[in-house]
Amino acid sequence: MQRKLAFAFCIAALALFVLVLVIIRIILTRGDDYQKKVMNQQNYSSTVLPFKRGTIMDRNQTILAASEQVYNLILDPSVILEGNQDDVDATVDAVAEAFGFTKDEIRSAIEENAKSAYVRYQKGLPEEQKTLFETLQEEHNRDKEARGKISGVWFESEYRRVYPYDSLACTALGFSGSDSRKGNWGIEQYYNDYLVGTDGRQFGYLNSDGVVERTTKPARNGNTIITTLDYTVQKIVENAIAEFCEDVETDHVGVLVMDPSNAEILAMATDSVYDLNNPNDLSLSYTEAEIEAMTSESRADSLNQMWRNFCVAEAFEPGSTTKLFTEAAVLEENLANENSTYVCDRGEQVVDRFIRCAHLHGNINLAQALAFSCNDVMMQLGKIMGKNVFSEYQSQFGLGRQTGVDLPGESSGILHSVDNMDPVDLATNTFGQNFNATMIQVAAAYCSVLNGGAYYRPHIVKEILSETGEVLKTTENTVVRETVSTSTAEILLEGLALGVNDPEGTGQLAKVNGYSVGGKTGTAEKYPRNKNKYIHSFVGCVPAENPELLIYVVIDNPQKGSGKPKIYKPEKSKYTVSETAVPLEKKIMASLVEYLNITPDPDAVAATAGAEEADGQKAAASESGESDGTTEEEEIIEPTNAGNEWEDEIPEGGFMDQDSGPPTQAETESEEVRMETEVAEE
Repeated sequence: MQRKLAFAFCIAALALFVLVLVIIRIILTRGDDYQKKVMNQQNYSSTVLPFKRGTIMDRNQTILAASEQVYNLILDPSVILEGNQDDVDATVDAVAEAFGFTKDEIRSAIEENAKSAYVRYQKGLPEEQKTLFETLQEEHNRDKEARGKISGVWFESEYRRVYPYDSLACTALGFSGSDSRKGNWGIEQYYNDYLVGTDGRQFGYLNSDGVVERTTKPARNGNTIITTLDYTVQKIVENAIAEFCEDVETDHVGVLVMDPSNAEILAMATDSVYDLNNPNDLSLSYTEAEIEAMTSESRADSLNQMWRNFCVAEAFEPGSTTKLFTEAAVLEENLANENSTYVCDRGEQVVDRFIRCAHLHGNINLAQALAFSCNDVMMQLGKIMGKNVFSEYQSQFGLGRQTGVDLPGESSGILHSVDNMDPVDLATNTFGQNFNATMIQVAAAYCSVLNGGAYYRPHIVKEILSETGEVLKTTENTVVRETVSTSTAEILLEGLALGVNDPEGTGQLAKVNGYSVGGKTGTAEKYPRNKNKYIHSFVGCVPAENPELLIYVVIDNPQKGSGKPKIYKPEKSKYTVSETAVPLEKKIMASLVEYLNITPDPDAVAATAGAEEADGQKAAASESGESDGTTEEEEIIEPTNAGNEWEDEIPEGGFMDQDSGPPTQAETESEEVRMETEVAEE
C-alpha cells in the first residue's frame, strides 16, 4: 500500500510540475493575449491619444502650417438603447440640437447599429460644438423635471492639419494627409519623419474591488520646423506672379529669392497655385471647362502637375544666364583676364555652320561681353578652353547634378558628357543652349559668384525644435566647394552691373531707383525649334557691388494673353525678355529692397531717375507706334529681324543670340558707313 501511495504521489507531483511548466509557457508566449481577455471581462477600455503633427513656421516664426485639435462624435447604441424611450428621445434631441443633424438620421443610425458600442458618426468637429453638447447634456441630466437621460454619446480627439494662409507657398510647403502621418510634396514630405509624432494610449478597467484603474502612456508630438522662408517676401513674390499672369499666358512661371551669402531660400513660388487646406481642388489653377473635360486619368495628371514644384523639379535650357559660368571658367584657368578683348563680328564658323550673334558688338572685353550678352565672344571662349575644361566647370557650378536642396523631387538636369560633346554642342553650350538645368541649380551657382566663390548647399529649413523648444537640428550654412576666386567674382560682378547700367546692356530695364543693380538676361528656344516658343529668364542682384539679395525669374513660353495686355507690344509677333522676365523681376526687387532694409546707393538715384524718364519716353513712343529702342530678344533658329540686311545670310538651323540689345555703337558706325557708300555710288 505504501508503494502504491508513493507511486500515486509521484504521478500527481509530476503532473503538477508539467502543469506549472505549461502555465509558465503560456504566460511567456501568450500572456498579453490572455491579459487582454481578462481585462475585457473586467470592462477594460483602451483609448488612443493621437499625436500632434509638428508646426511649420517662417524665419520670423509666422505659422505656415499647424495642427488643430478636433473631435469625432461617437455614438454607443448599446448604451443608448439600454434605457427607456425617454432616454433615447432625450439623447437624439440633444445630438440634433448641438450638431444640426436631423432626428430621423440619428435615430436610424442608432437602430441600425443596435448591438454596436462604437459608431463614428461625425469627424472633425470643432471644440465649440463639443462644448455645446456637453453643456446641454449636463444641464438636462441635472434637471430633475427633464424627461429621460442623455447617455451613450462621447468624443474622441484627433488633429487636423490647417494652413492659415491657404495657398501661400503651396509648392514649397506641400500638404499632409488627413491622418497627419504622411506628408505629400514639399517640406511636409521631406521632413515628414521630424513632423510625425507617436500616438499615446490610455488603458482603464475595473479591478476586483470595483475601482477604476487607469494607465496612460502620453503621446509624443511632432517637432517644429523653422524655415528660411519669409512670409512677407513670399507674399510679395506671389502677388507679382499673379498680376503678371493676368496679362501674359505662360506654361510656367517660377521665382526664387535667395540670400547669396548662404543660399537660404527666402521665397519660392510658381504660377501653380492650390489651396493647401483642400489640395484636390483644381479650381485655382484650371478653368471650370478644363476641369469638366478631364478624365480620371487626366485629373490625376493635372493634380500632380499642380502640386509639382517647378523651381526644383523641372529642367530646361537656361539660356544666356549661364554665360556667367563660361566667363568664370576662362578667368579661373588664367586663359583670360579683365583686360582681355575680343572681336564680335556677328558670329563664328563652327564646323559646317555659321552661328550668329544678334549684334555686331565689335571690340569688347569680358565684362562687356556678359553685359551685352555676346554669343560670339562666348563661342570664342569655349574654343579657347576646350570641352574638357568647359565640362569641368559645368560640374563645378553644380549643373547636371542635384544640389541637395532639402525638398523632394529635385531633377538633375541633362548635360553633354565630354565624350559626346561635339564642336557645335560646345559652342551652343557656352551661351546656355543644348543642355538642361533647373532653377535651383542656376540660382545656387549664382549665389556662389555673388558671395565671392563659396558654393553653399541651398536650403529652405533653418532649424528643427522639439515640442519643448529644444533645438534638435540646425541646418548649417555648408560650403560644399569653392567655385571661383574673389578676383574672378569681382570681374563677373562688374559684368552683371554693366548689363543693367550700360545703354547697350540687355538688362537695362531692371534699374531700381536709388539702388545699384546687377543682372543677366536669358532666352532659350524650346524644342522643337522653329515653333516660336521660348524660356525667358532674368537673374537680378542688389547691391551690384556686394549683393545681399538674388532674384531669379523664369517664364516658360510666354504668349499673348486673352485679356488687355499691359506689357507686350501688340504689333510684335512675340515677347522679348525685356517685356516679361525683366519687369517682373524689377517689380519684385523694388518691393523687397524696402522691406529688407537694403541700403540705397546715393550715386544710383540720379542715374535711375534719368533712366526712368527715358523709359517713359520709350513707352510713349511705343503707344504711338514708333520704335522705342527697347532691348530686343532674337530667336535662335528662325530669327525675325525683318529689315536687317544680314537676315538672309543666316543658314537654316543656325543659332543666334538670345539676348540682343539695342544697336551697338559699332553697328551704328557700320550702318553710317554703308549708307554713305550707297549715297556715293548713287
